[in-house]
Amino acid sequence: MKQDFHMHSCYSNDGEFSPKELCELAQKNNCSIIALTDHNSVYGVVEMIEEADKLGIRVIPGIEIDTEFEGIDFHLTVYGMDYNDPRYEAIAIYYTELERKTSKEALSLFEEHFDVFIDRMDLMRIEKDGILVPEDLGDYLLNNPKYDDAEFLKEYRAGASRSDNPYLNFYLDYFAQGKVAYVKDKKIDIDSILEMVEETQGIAVVAHPGHNFNGHFDVLQKLLDKPQIKGIEAYSNYHTEEMTRTFLEYAKTRDLVVTCGSDFHGKNKPAIQLGQIKFVPDDFESGLVDLVKVNFKD
Repeated sequence: MKQDFHMHSCYSNDGEFSPKELCELAQKNNCSIIALTDHNSVYGVVEMIEEADKLGIRVIPGIEIDTEFEGIDFHLTVYGMDYNDPRYEAIAIYYTELERKTSKEALSLFEEHFDVFIDRMDLMRIEKDGILVPEDLGDYLLNNPKYDDAEFLKEYRAGASRSDNPYLNFYLDYFAQGKVAYVKDKKIDIDSILEMVEETQGIAVVAHPGHNFNGHFDVLQKLLDKPQIKGIEAYSNYHTEEMTRTFLEYAKTRDLVVTCGSDFHGKNKPAIQLGQIKFVPDDFESGLVDLVKVNFKD
């Protein structure tokens, strides 16, 4: 049976499926242990645990928190924590307010760079809780005849070089760190997060490091040397085979737990399927399961 410790529900603003639907997909794809890691949110955890119990699937509570280290934005996945601690809800509130502001700033940068103006009434219809998600903007533009000839969308159309995950790649090419519509914001300090994780009995794992630290593995290694970091997501659909070997070596030399995660979202990442993770050996069992002590539930 498979394990998948990284997936998103509709409680992430870029996720498609409910926790119930994720559990059904996990069963269909022969997953016996899964974790819900919504962006800066634990709102779906209880529902996920309850629905998984009905199907005989074990759920590890989780969250994926936005933070930064030495100027590099990255995601920290946290597992097995007491998700009823009010600090986790405070994270959700903080990032929701932040993204309402920065998503509008990013849109303005995008429009200015490509000399376009996008109808605000249309955009209001695709906003989620006041946030314009870049992947949803890509979906809107790619399916709007008005932009059929737009050069900046060419590589995301069927058969083009970036069409495997068109909405994700649209975000990565235009809105990610260092790109034309990137907005530098004030993320919650990594040390503050790690302190909270320890105090709530959580396990801190660096998510898909090849995705965020590519070209900066020296910085990644400094992060992994922090004693509060307990694991690394070595097996990820964003990693090459060479990256995977490198991260496994980083884990071995630091006695870190190794995790695997698909980062399944649904339509925003159509090339990624729940429970399907590149380069994972058939007999792989993550040590994360042994580290997580208990599921906290009301």
